[in-house]
Amino acid sequence: MRSVQSHTYSRRAFVRLLGSGMVLVSIRPKDAISADFVLVISSSFPVESISASDLKKVLHAHTGSWPDGSKATIVLPPRGSPEMTWLSEQVLGMSEKAYRRGLLEKALRGALDNLVEASSVDQAKDQVAQTVGAITALPVEYPKDSVKVLTVL
Repeated sequence: MRSVQSHTYSRRAFVRLLGSGMVLVSIRPKDAISADFVLVISSSFPVESISASDLKKVLHAHTGSWPDGSKATIVLPPRGSPEMTWLSEQVLGMSEKAYRRGLLEKALRGALDNLVEASSVDQAKDQVAQTVGAITALPVEYPKDSVKVLTVL
């Protein structure tokens, strides 16, 4: 029998329903959620790790490039997905709406041309696998055959 998992998020609590009927509740969502997701990049990209401050610069599209100068492409997980919630709230410390608005403003000003909005987690993973320098968030248990986990220092 397969275990079915579903996730429900709120600002104050993280609830995980397991197929066995067990419920895990945490008042500190960062601790509960961060164990479930990872940032991934193309397996052919030569970067293995990044500092937290450089990561925020990449994800906020401040420069449009990685610290080594290569082009950075942000692949946004699906709107409202657990991956997008984790990326915006836990990694960047802002709401998804505020994060998307900031990126859209940069795109409209012509300051951002390397943004992809994925309609599914599969599409996000495929886009990262095909684009050297692309980054996205995936569930930790997701197959990573063509992408690798980025270590944040």
